[in-house]
Amino acid sequence: MTRDTINNKVLLLDANHHILEQRLADAGFRCDYFDELTLPHLKHIIGEYSGIIVRSRFRLDKDVLTLAKKLAFIGRVGAGMEGIDVDYCKSHGICCFNAPEGNRNAV
Repeated sequence: MTRDTINNKVLLLDANHHILEQRLADAGFRCDYFDELTLPHLKHIIGEYSGIIVRSRFRLDKDVLTLAKKLAFIGRVGAGMEGIDVDYCKSHGICCFNAPEGNRNAV
């Protein structure tokens, strides 16, 4: 499935290490982070983004993902894909990936 008018906007749903945002910017993405983001606000703006980076702040279920008409990818900062409706993503051409070793030095 082709996503509608893919752009270079990425929504960061959680605070992350500054290097992540820097690397995305170096790759040509514009990153937005709202530290006071609520679920209603997320539902209002999610349609503007082609990418989402999430840790665990929000569940990205079918109810939320159906509003994300331009979404091409979801990156999960962490080992699992819990909180993301991966089946919905697969059926709608949204690539999902994670960083399973991202916190290995934290232990």
